[in-house]
Amino acid sequence: MHTIERALRLLETETAGLGVFLAAVSVAAAVLIVLGLACLARLRLVPAVLILGAACLVSTGIVEATYHSWYTHRCVDHHSDIPECDAGRWGS
Repeated sequence: MHTIERALRLLETETAGLGVFLAAVSVAAAVLIVLGLACLARLRLVPAVLILGAACLVSTGIVEATYHSWYTHRCVDHHSDIPECDAGRWGS
């Protein structure tokens, strides 16, 4: 399961949506920073790409950590019957 699929699955749960929200906020903040710096300081392409890349890595980490926590709670702690539990560790 890819990070985007995991994010969408977390949004369906309503309990782990905060992790997806934080991931989206980190990317949105990076975009605003890049746009602000581009307007004010004529930011070059390389630093802008590095900032956006870092935000994407942070958001991916947030989604993966949130999914792992949700998966552990549902499948390991409570032995739920959701499809992710049948697929093995991390719902892969």
